[in-house]
Amino acid sequence: SILIYAQFFGWRLAAGLVVLILVHELGHGVAARCMQLKVSAPIFIPFFGAVILLREQPRSTWMDAVVGYGGPLAGTLGGLTVLGWSMLTTDPGSRDLCVVIAWLTFLINFFNLMPVFGLDGDRISEPFRPWYWLPGCVCLAALGIYFTEELGHWHPLFLFIAILGGIKGWRMWRKESLRAEGKLAAPRLVDRLANPDGKRARPEEHTVQPWQRRAAAYAYFGLIALLSVLIVHTELMRPDLQ
Repeated sequence: SILIYAQFFGWRLAAGLVVLILVHELGHGVAARCMQLKVSAPIFIPFFGAVILLREQPRSTWMDAVVGYGGPLAGTLGGLTVLGWSMLTTDPGSRDLCVVIAWLTFLINFFNLMPVFGLDGDRISEPFRPWYWLPGCVCLAALGIYFTEELGHWHPLFLFIAILGGIKGWRMWRKESLRAEGKLAAPRLVDRLANPDGKRARPEEHTVQPWQRRAAAYAYFGLIALLSVLIVHTELMRPDLQ
């Protein structure tokens, strides 16, 4: 991956980016181990990042959320470490490099929090109650408006995550409504592929506590807010914008 990225970005930027992608994946691995799930070694796929495969599936949406959250949390901490180093170094070239690496890292982790397509945000938000998305999306929209004034332009990621969150919230509400009416919605294709024999995919879902659902929501929107601030901060520090 470093060799391929180096053809486009230079070896120092490529190496820094790959190391921080590795930190993200190791975060998933540590979280999975904490949930007593077996995982594979990280597998790098150039231009698609990397993945850690679960050798056994999470037994509840809470377990899946914890595993999903481990990656963006570790990636954010890694980006903060690089950003902190940029403030300590006296070499202008190293400073600029660290700022760009940190900015890219924050963007990658923010993108992974999109609640769609099985990304980390999709997994983290599975334990949510549908109404959690209403205040969450309002806060995201407020952040987007505020940072538009700071940057001088609208950041598309804020818009995407707010819209996708609203759609997922509606789908979750619809699913709960059908369940309450005794009607079963047709399973999604991805669910049928993941669970072709029709058995329960989450045998311990009944053990998920209300505080765990709230904790997943607070952690999710809190990390989005933190990454929003960091993205704007590092974008304003980027050497091409000075």
